[in-house]
Amino acid sequence: MQANQPPVPEQTDETEQLHRIVDRMLETFGKTSPRVPRGLLDSHGPLDLSKPNQHDNKAEFLREKTIVETSLQHVEGLLDTLVFDVEDEQETALQERIYPVMGAKLRSAVASTPSEGVLGMLRGNLAEYGQFYATLWVFMDLSTALRLRMKELEDQEARFWSLPHRAPDYHARAVALRLAKLYARETGQRPTYGTSGETGDPSTTFSRALRDVFKMAGIKSGVRTYAEWAIEQLDESDLQAPQNALGSILGIAGAGASSVSSRNLMAETIRRRRGER
Repeated sequence: MQANQPPVPEQTDETEQLHRIVDRMLETFGKTSPRVPRGLLDSHGPLDLSKPNQHDNKAEFLREKTIVETSLQHVEGLLDTLVFDVEDEQETALQERIYPVMGAKLRSAVASTPSEGVLGMLRGNLAEYGQFYATLWVFMDLSTALRLRMKELEDQEARFWSLPHRAPDYHARAVALRLAKLYARETGQRPTYGTSGETGDPSTTFSRALRDVFKMAGIKSGVRTYAEWAIEQLDESDLQAPQNALGSILGIAGAGASSVSSRNLMAETIRRRRGER
């Protein structure tokens, strides 16, 4: 394997079946299904067939929402208490007294309940070298993860659990849109939908692929409605190579942040988040 080339993941039967469907869809363009993952989070093969909504009923949904919302409040309350204002001399002095003491207690706690393997190494390094301050950054990361999940749940509540009428098949919509975006990204063209005048079966490579993908995913809805809906959702950006949106999602600071100390950055992040509540 050449250096700097990401490894091709081991294929499951379902993943390889998806690749064959996408191969047939792209064959007329002289292309094949992308078999190298685009990132660490790409674990679905060429197409993600999962449901956009993971809950079977509203009670199940509300239970998770309550857990995430309560957890976020507790984590941010802890950060509000333990991250001090570095521009305030009294708070800075308080921080300089508390952090070393808490760091020593943290090392003692890790030593008293040792873990084996990688977990033990991570806990030991965090306590020994990261001190208490690094632990706060772990809570910052947890806060970010909870915020992102809360946003997903709020979006799901609006889409799935607050409708006065029967909802469309969101699983069918999600899968159709993912396939349409894959087609557009790989070919630089919009997919089309058509049927045979004799049999009524899908006649374009995209519509045939969507029929086969629906069958794989156990989606019983008709192909036409969701194919046409997905095609209508595409815009010019879908015809281009995807851009890395991670920085904009997480609100990562620009190049100027490198000149700011990590403690100031943490305090500033906490202040910004307080203003967003």
